[in-house]
Amino acid sequence: MKKSPLWSLVYKGYDPDEEGLREALCTLGNGYFATRGASPEVRADDPHYPGTYMAGLYNKLGTEMAGRTIYNEDLVNCPNWVFQTFKIGDGDWFNPAKVICRQYEQELDMLNGVLVRKVTFSDKEGRKTKVVTRRIVSMADPHRGALEYSVTPVNYSASVTFRAELDGSVTNYGVKRYRQLSSKHWTPMASGTFGSGIIFLSMRTNQSRIEVCEAARVRLFQGRREIKPKFGILQEKEKIGCEFSVQAQKGKTYTVEKNVAVYSSRDEGVDDVVGAAATLVRKPRRFESILKKHSGIWHDLWDKFDLEISGDPFSQQALRLHTFHLLQTASHHTAELDVSLPARGLHGEAYRGHIFWDTMYIMPFYNLQLPAVSRGLIKYRYRRLSEARKYAAENGYRGAMFPWQSGSTGEEETQEVHLNPVSGKWGPDLSRRQRHVSLAIAYNAWDYYKKVGDKEFLIQYGAEVLLSIAQFFASMVTYDENDGRYHTEGVMGPDEFHEKLPGSKEPGLKDNAYTNIMIVWLLLKAEECLTILPGKEILRLMRKLDLTPKDLDRMDKITRKMNVVISDDGIISQFDGYFDLEELDWDGYREKYENIHRMDRLLKAEGKSPDDYKVAKQADTLMLFYLLPMSVVHDILIRLGYEHYRTMMKDNYEYYVQRTSHGSTLSRVVHCVVAWRLHRYALAWKWCQDILKSDIYDTQGGTTPEGIHTGVMGGSIDIVMRGFGGIDFLEDRIVIKPRLPAKWTRLKMKLLYKRTWVSFTFTKEKALIEVHAPVLIPIEYKGHLHYSLPGECIEISLKKKANNRKTKK
Repeated sequence: MKKSPLWSLVYKGYDPDEEGLREALCTLGNGYFATRGASPEVRADDPHYPGTYMAGLYNKLGTEMAGRTIYNEDLVNCPNWVFQTFKIGDGDWFNPAKVICRQYEQELDMLNGVLVRKVTFSDKEGRKTKVVTRRIVSMADPHRGALEYSVTPVNYSASVTFRAELDGSVTNYGVKRYRQLSSKHWTPMASGTFGSGIIFLSMRTNQSRIEVCEAARVRLFQGRREIKPKFGILQEKEKIGCEFSVQAQKGKTYTVEKNVAVYSSRDEGVDDVVGAAATLVRKPRRFESILKKHSGIWHDLWDKFDLEISGDPFSQQALRLHTFHLLQTASHHTAELDVSLPARGLHGEAYRGHIFWDTMYIMPFYNLQLPAVSRGLIKYRYRRLSEARKYAAENGYRGAMFPWQSGSTGEEETQEVHLNPVSGKWGPDLSRRQRHVSLAIAYNAWDYYKKVGDKEFLIQYGAEVLLSIAQFFASMVTYDENDGRYHTEGVMGPDEFHEKLPGSKEPGLKDNAYTNIMIVWLLLKAEECLTILPGKEILRLMRKLDLTPKDLDRMDKITRKMNVVISDDGIISQFDGYFDLEELDWDGYREKYENIHRMDRLLKAEGKSPDDYKVAKQADTLMLFYLLPMSVVHDILIRLGYEHYRTMMKDNYEYYVQRTSHGSTLSRVVHCVVAWRLHRYALAWKWCQDILKSDIYDTQGGTTPEGIHTGVMGGSIDIVMRGFGGIDFLEDRIVIKPRLPAKWTRLKMKLLYKRTWVSFTFTKEKALIEVHAPVLIPIEYKGHLHYSLPGECIEISLKKKANNRKTKK
């Protein structure tokens, strides 16, 4: 695969103000662990943060606040395996932040999964030195990381001393607003050597009791010749390192290779993490050998996942960046782990590494290209059904109620108080009332089954998840004899700004439209699920869940009498009472504040409340038109006895887009898809560009340095696949309705349909479709079906007058 500039993210010049963003976007990972792209020579400070995170590794600590103890579970910053530096003679240890760099260039090579940095600097004695580093986190071996560190004295000869460390003195320091909270998660266990040039460090989390061992084999080369220096060991309570010197000659390059193993006591089949790490690093592997296998796996992944675009370099680069970081967060190494996909990846500590509903935006990416990961994400929820049932029972409900924020155990991890960075004050956090997270989990399970056709998984796992959540919502809704309708109370919708009605002391809202309509959708899918399962499985689940025919009858009634507030002109009220709220002076706030994304914080800092205004953080009611085809929304409303308006999607889009601040990157994904469905292609393209810029340019104003936004990354790829590509996988056929953006001249992708790879190439004039297996898959375009045979490629004219044919390969 040929590398072009569109496979790279390149930064030139050292810029302290941009280091946090660069470190997040230059993170390397393999789905098992990931390490931020910080320079090897730096320690945690402002602006640097060399964090390493392992999938599913959490620890919970208490913090004394306002006379009580607040507990928070964090994705733990693991010992820093990258630290490496050098000094010339008796000079200072090299740190790019403390010298004047003549040249500084950092490249994230996405094609090969390598972070390359080139620095040339001069010290106060006029000695000029070139430093080149290459770093990988291996996609070939989930437990391996490697660093190549090359130093060339350009105009001098002198003694050069190298230092390599494994640093366990780290804390969770990466998010400023969390720094008041307890952050020291590690207790030292053991450290030492396994012979010359091999060091190890074992630490254990102080609450979850998870042991992690890192071992490093350090070798020195001049060209191909290995130099065997005398290693001095630097051992402290929480770190271990080694130092060694060489008499460096002018113009010659001296390369340190640091081959690292990372193991955790959570690893299946590993009883001795120290022994496992030692075994891996003792093998004398050169960096180039590790890199070759690693980049080979990346090339295989890109062959399946790459979205090839012609005519728009920025979109090509940004979509590759999104794909790259999703695969680093959850890959083939993740599939069998008991983990899910954090909303901010394995790239930082924002949201404490918790699992939210964001997987709903990401699952299509894996469903259609790496379904083993999708299965693993659903199994993460399945394994926590007992905790979800306990949570429901504690709140007086049946079934399974999943937490808004989930970590290791499946308990509710949403903090009870939240810091407003604008006012600097702590206030109550009611976001745990977002019950719609359970709807997202059910949607994911059903969508996986429909897209992948994995009936066995539905029988073993998916059906129980789906029915348990349906049971919960059926018990949560209440019937009002006065209006003959079922209602929900005390919930928050996706909006998040509205926590309760103005002046009310009761938390939550009544009849959030998104929640209510999705409950109806869920109960109908639960009914359909029972028609798919074998009879003995139906009986088994009915007994296990204590579901009775009376329960099923209640579910059916809810699907016919759920309450939805709709105005006379077809606007679906976000919740009961929404239309009575005040309008916000949007122009005034835009003029007053540079950034109004987080209007909730601005209003609270002014002594006001977002509860009083028609203002939303992100799309709420419009989520219905994002998730469900208009025909499904239509059928649900008719089933409920409401009139459906032909222009309902358009009218609701125009109403709510004026009242949304887009404080979440996910909001633009929803607005983009809805605009595309409304055939407002220029507007959808604008939303798409905002989405693609959101992380690469940190348009949310300082959020990306704390971790990427996995939901928006998954959403951007979904927009290309089902929006611009217009691809819809139905039970018995594939439907295409491609419409490329004006700048794009070609779009190519490969997707998995019922275990068969299918390639799609779209231009403005035609579609080329190739099925990579001897199976017959109908392809529908404008009501006409086309079939491919082995060795043939379907060519479909996209012009008004069709001229379709099959061509031999």
